[in-house]
Amino acid sequence: HSGSHSSTSNCTGSMRGSLLFMAAMLSTADAFVAHQHPQHNQFRTNAASQYEQQKQQQQQHPGWIHRQPEHAHDQLTSKLQATVYSPDGSSQDFSSEDSTTSTFSAGPMQLDHLSPRTQTLLETLQEQYRASLVKVACAFAPTGHVLKPKEVEAIQVLDLGRSSIEISAVLCEDQGCVSVAVPVDFPMPCQNEEDMELCVLDNISRLDSQAENVIATAEWKEINYEEVDSLERIRTSLMDKTNVALPSWWLSPESASYEMKIECRTFCDLLNEEDFRDDITTVARNALKTSQNIIPSDVCQSAVVEVGPAGLLMRAHIKQEKTFADESGYRIVDVQIPFVNICVTESELRASILSFVS
Repeated sequence: HSGSHSSTSNCTGSMRGSLLFMAAMLSTADAFVAHQHPQHNQFRTNAASQYEQQKQQQQQHPGWIHRQPEHAHDQLTSKLQATVYSPDGSSQDFSSEDSTTSTFSAGPMQLDHLSPRTQTLLETLQEQYRASLVKVACAFAPTGHVLKPKEVEAIQVLDLGRSSIEISAVLCEDQGCVSVAVPVDFPMPCQNEEDMELCVLDNISRLDSQAENVIATAEWKEINYEEVDSLERIRTSLMDKTNVALPSWWLSPESASYEMKIECRTFCDLLNEEDFRDDITTVARNALKTSQNIIPSDVCQSAVVEVGPAGLLMRAHIKQEKTFADESGYRIVDVQIPFVNICVTESELRASILSFVS
């Protein structure tokens, strides 16, 4: 099985990867099997029956998934046996000696460890804020997981605290169902128990707004992938450290102390991360408007090339009219930003950078 969901954890810890692995082996066996044991056909029947049962249960009780089975009849066990013939002519008997166990129970979470007020709040979230939870889970999914709202078939709150929420998004394909746990920090932590419900709901509303922007951006990038690819290539050239024009005030971090040198490198990497792109572009727009009279809206993006004790070296991607001599429609401009004072300590460097990006 391949795709964006192949590395996700399964609905229960005991079945990690087994259902998808067995389904993948079926496709391999179909290509090379010349002889099958009776159990092989039985497996295919059991797998199809299991998936249909899971779908029916989920439709009856959306958002409910047990982490562990409560009864033996909740589990479905099957076994695959086949003789697989490889392209080189060799053959090998395959047998899944270990049981494949899958659980997709139609029952509520175990909430005994939570206060009655928190349990009521969880039920409110599950019943009235499902759409928001789906968007939040998709927007803030862990790195490596691409979730789309239309693909989420069930949503569940795994944990709820004063400063964060953990959501489980369930996605089902022909091979079975998988669950992705998504921990999300609240924009505004809740301080006391009395206002917990209002605070949590307000945070969900804030996260919902953020999630809509993230999802809209992701959808735009998917549709305009060629433009996105072009912008990323330009961004790579912005961060190129070769042929950098050095102003007279520049001090290389290599000449500073070891601690200062490490701090300069760390800040250079940090400022080029996704979360700071808008801030760094704003810094470049303000600097270029003053120094080169460039219209701020013409600055598409910018990146930090070097951070030193005396200032920042940056580059900016500027829109321009296409000409016969240059049909690219853009140009790269150096942006040199000196600090008010030369930084001697790491704390002074942090304060100077913060003054620009805050």
